[in-house]
Amino acid sequence: MLANPPFNVKGKDKNKQIVIDPARIKGDPRYNLGLPLTGKNEISNANYLWMQMFASALNPKGRAGFVMANSASDAGNKEKEIRKKMIDAGMVDVIVSVGTNMFMNATLSCTLWFFDKRKSGAERKNKILFINAQDIFTPIDRAHSTWTDEQIQEIASIVRRYRKEEGERKYADIKGRCKIATLEEVHANDDSLNPGRYVEIVEREMSDVDFEARINELMSEFTNLTSEAHKLENKITEDWRKIL
Repeated sequence: MLANPPFNVKGKDKNKQIVIDPARIKGDPRYNLGLPLTGKNEISNANYLWMQMFASALNPKGRAGFVMANSASDAGNKEKEIRKKMIDAGMVDVIVSVGTNMFMNATLSCTLWFFDKRKSGAERKNKILFINAQDIFTPIDRAHSTWTDEQIQEIASIVRRYRKEEGERKYADIKGRCKIATLEEVHANDDSLNPGRYVEIVEREMSDVDFEARINELMSEFTNLTSEAHKLENKITEDWRKIL
């Protein structure tokens, strides 16, 4: 299964109208790992709804590949809880960091995620492959880049070696390009699936558009964390009043 879902869809639009209603999707078996809710019982972000939808569509030998916003790799709160369950379930197989200008209508960089249900019985069941492909691209013009067939094969060859598929050379970590991490390493890194945590990546200069999008993502997460903090603060105050 291949997919390119819309990034960072919020539960409500700018006019505070409900886009994704938690009450309507609660109990949906496709979202059995949980809903990405805020302290206000609203959907903070649909990224982890899309991911669960893709995973639920796979049979025991199914594979999925999809494009995802960079922020999803180490998002906090409920998203982190869902991500940890995905990691522990062994479905996350490969994460690829992609550079900017790979979309026709946006300059944003992104991440490619690959699920593999069949890896539960493979030697790599407790491992995840991280690839830095930010410097692999062919410019079309100032605002657009692409991958040639040779560049796609360069990336695919790393994955095939990791999976020990027939006819490929033996896999080895390559500094700055790829690394296999154990689930213990991933848990030690706060369950982040950001390739930069595992592969030494030299970040390219961020464009104004990319910077603004990243700031908006961080501000959204900061707002959610602040809301959670206020909620906890009020609960602590209430508990103290009951005690006193």
